[in-house]
Order: sequence, then structure tokens, then C-alpha cells
Amino acid sequence: MRRRRFRLSALLPALIIATLAVAGCGGDDSPATTPTVQASATATAPTVTVSATATVAATLGGPSTSLQLGGAVTTPGQYVLATLQGLPIRSVTTNPLAGGARMGEHAYGGPLLYDMIQKAGLKTDSARKNDALRKVVVVTGTDGYVAAFAWGEIDSRFASKQVLVAYQRDGQPLPEADGFARTIVPGDEAAGRYVSNVNKIEVKDVGTLPPPGDRKSSTSFTLAGQVNNAGEFDLAKLQAMKQSEVTIDGKDAQGNPTKTVYRGVLLNDFLQTAGLKLDAAKKNDILRLGVLAIATDGYSSMVVGGEIDPKFANVPVLIAIARDGQPLSADDGFARIVVPGDIAAGRFVSNLVRLEVVRLD
Repeated sequence: MRRRRFRLSALLPALIIATLAVAGCGGDDSPATTPTVQASATATAPTVTVSATATVAATLGGPSTSLQLGGAVTTPGQYVLATLQGLPIRSVTTNPLAGGARMGEHAYGGPLLYDMIQKAGLKTDSARKNDALRKVVVVTGTDGYVAAFAWGEIDSRFASKQVLVAYQRDGQPLPEADGFARTIVPGDEAAGRYVSNVNKIEVKDVGTLPPPGDRKSSTSFTLAGQVNNAGEFDLAKLQAMKQSEVTIDGKDAQGNPTKTVYRGVLLNDFLQTAGLKLDAAKKNDILRLGVLAIATDGYSSMVVGGEIDPKFANVPVLIAIARDGQPLSADDGFARIVVPGDIAAGRFVSNLVRLEVVRLD
């Protein structure tokens, strides 16, 4: 054992130099054109033993050969290529920005991130309504690059984003530089959440866990966490900010299509005004942040930076203060979070009492 440790330590300087030369796993963070704001079973995961050599290489930033799925799941496990190939395969075609130019259109294949976690068994608190919507999935590459996804973003009942843990491109293995697995995120304009050389996927529950309470109408909310200008916000303060509208498509009790127009402040605009605490040394640090919305009765849900940032998914999540030209009802409070694209509206948080910006890595 002593001889093996000596040989490894002798190689460390060279390995560290090689690591520093590796570019970040994620794609480009160049600005993209902002679209118009209009939003019309638990099973046992296979466990695979990985050699110490592979683990050391992954830690130091080399091509990934396995990934660890863990955190708030009932059956954590290690996955290699054969394990991923044993899961149902999906295919998506994307052409995002990277380095200021399009990457080129490619068809990627692999299991859905959602399916992998469902198979591992998502841990939730049955006493809390929609507890899964508090959860985030944090994906890490071998060089330490991190990107996060909200559970509501990938859950088929809500936004149902088809995020892949891809192991093939155009029917062939991924390029060596991408490792054995890479996240593919349809709908993201820039490829910041396309994490190459994936070696860790972790499900987390981050931020304040409020006690259940009585539903009551809110008159203000607190902004706290990773912001430069925390504070209290009421209706007058929100009305003084730039106003935007989003349209939510739905159905009435008879199944007829409906449209509801909400007005308020885009969450991304609100946070930019407050000033996010970002680490300039971390590439695309916005992708490591989440925003937890909490209601007066303790109901809470999460959106992540990659969802609302115009360079990535650009979802026009709104802090709504009016509906169809009228103030919100007393049942919704003075402000309500509205998330276009969420089918079951689980992340529409009424009676908003707290917005908490949290670091997810």
C-alpha cells in the first residue's frame, strides 16, 4: 500500500495540470435573443462496482466512465454505460449555442433524467402537499462543473422537460471529450446545462422547510438568501417595477379551452434588480442557484436559475399581482408565483410570503 500511494502522489502534479487545461463541462453562456414573453414505483437501481483507477480519473477531470446517483432517493447506485443502456431510451434533437455559434443539429439518445430518478425512488414527505416540487436535481461533471434542474421542470405532471442522460449522438457513442454520459436539455437556448463527463447526480431538498400553517391572504413577502438587496416587498413596490404579462392556456369545467392573462414582475427581472450573489470564478454560476417560493400555509416549491435565465430555458416565471386586468383574489393573496408550462400548476404558489434564493451545489 505504501508503494502504491507514493506512485499516485508522484503523478498528482501532472494530473492537476491536465485538469486545469480541461474546459468547463457546460456549454456557452453567450447572450441569446430574448423571446417575447407569451406563455400560451420504486425499483432497485442496478449497482455496479467501479475500479479505484476509474474513480481517481473521474475526480481529477478525465473522461467519465461511471456516475453516482444519490441524495433523496431510496436506492442510490452507481451507473456505467451498460446500466444506462438497460434503461428505456428516448431521443431528442437539439442545436443549442456554444461558443457564440450553433453546435450543429444532432440526435441524442439515452434515458430521461426523470425516469432514472423515478426508478431509484424519489424520497418525499407524504404529509406535505406536492413535496417533490421542493426538490432539485444537481448534475456534476468530472471537472466540477455543476448545473441544476427543478423537479417540477422534469416531472411529467408539470413542465415535463425531456432532459436526457445521453450516451449516444446520432446513433454512435458520444465523442470522447463528453465522457460516457452527458445531459441534453431541449429548449435551453445555450448549452450551459449540457453537462459533459457526468459523474454525479444528486437529488436535494434545499432551503427553509416551513411548518404547515393556516391558509391566509398575504400582503407582503420577504426576499432573502443569495441576493445583495434583501427586504420586504408589498403591492406598491411591485407595482413600481417593470410590468410584464404571461398568458396561461387552460380548460374550464366543461373542457373548453381558456386563456388567463396574468400581470406582474418577471422573476428574472426582479432578481436582477435585487442583485444575485454570483461567484465570478464559477462558470455559469446562475445554474447553481434556485429560488424557493413559500406560501403562508407552508406550501413551497422551487424554480432554478437555468429555467428563468434568458440565456437558457427563458421560462417567463411571473410574480403575478393581477389576473385578467383585476387584482388577485383574496384566496391568492396580493402576489402569486405563476409558472408557464406547468401542466398541473403545482408551482403556482399563492399567498406568497417568502422568496429565498439558495445555493444548490
